[in-house]
Amino acid sequence: MEITVLSRGQESRTAAGLAQINHAQLRTQLQFLPARTAEDFIPRLDWIIGEGRVFGLFENRVMRAFMGSFPIKNFRNEGSGSLTPDWCFYTEPGAIGRLQFSALFRTMLNDVLEQGVRMHAFGVYSSRRDIAEILDLFAYGRIVMDAAVPTADLEATLNGTVGPDRSVEVTTAHDGDAGVLAELDAELAAHIGRLPVLMPNPRGDDCDEWRQRLAEKNSTAFLARAPDGPCGFIKAKDPQFDVTYCVHDDSILAIDGLYVRPEYRGIGVGMRLLSEIVREAKSRGKRLVSVDCETMNPEAYWFWIRYFKPITWSVLRRY
Repeated sequence: MEITVLSRGQESRTAAGLAQINHAQLRTQLQFLPARTAEDFIPRLDWIIGEGRVFGLFENRVMRAFMGSFPIKNFRNEGSGSLTPDWCFYTEPGAIGRLQFSALFRTMLNDVLEQGVRMHAFGVYSSRRDIAEILDLFAYGRIVMDAAVPTADLEATLNGTVGPDRSVEVTTAHDGDAGVLAELDAELAAHIGRLPVLMPNPRGDDCDEWRQRLAEKNSTAFLARAPDGPCGFIKAKDPQFDVTYCVHDDSILAIDGLYVRPEYRGIGVGMRLLSEIVREAKSRGKRLVSVDCETMNPEAYWFWIRYFKPITWSVLRRY
């Protein structure tokens, strides 16, 4: 067994083939996800080879597994970190794969720590429970869940739930709502900064940023109003760079924010807002809806897991 740093060209093409195998295994469990070819992964691996480092594990000059990471200057507002995306590793199944993972992981992490980085995150497909177990033993903790569901399935689930409080009105957000949305977004940021999430220096979009967002063609937002004033919002757009590559597709509408004021929780406001996203997704011809959420935010996590199927878990350890 030999571990070496990969280069662009034939080595990155071989690693891309292994990445495609990983994705194909995920799709056996989540068949609604967009398909990927090996060619889809080549430019992404070439980018990481240039920005970070990718290691290949060879036996008799044949690449059997690989793993890589790249640096992030300010990871989650906590300083320098390193990330292994969910598609930037492959190990064979079973006991052989566990040995491959351990050898590659130690090599890669040693390289990261030599650069002075003391925070590393790893993305794991929900289908790779073997890898999730190893990372759990290595003291990595979950921080983010990326999830998705077919739009039709989500609509059926919501239609089958108990009707929410109809005294709350939900409307499409417009430019004139930017100030209210900024206020609610600031409350959401404050919530994320408190226990149990404790994310450093969180901030929501300000009024100008909300106006800019609402003017974007691919963006949408809805505002919930109770008789005594605004009580929540939801926003969505095309999948952005910070969500799993599994949902980067024109067929997907990606939710990237939901907040309901504490005094209005438990009466169906979140369901009403989510239902509007379903209607929006259908009107745009989007066959899937996705979301990513902080798993350290229990209210959000338990809400999303009721409706969405996990695709990727992101885990983190500070060294």
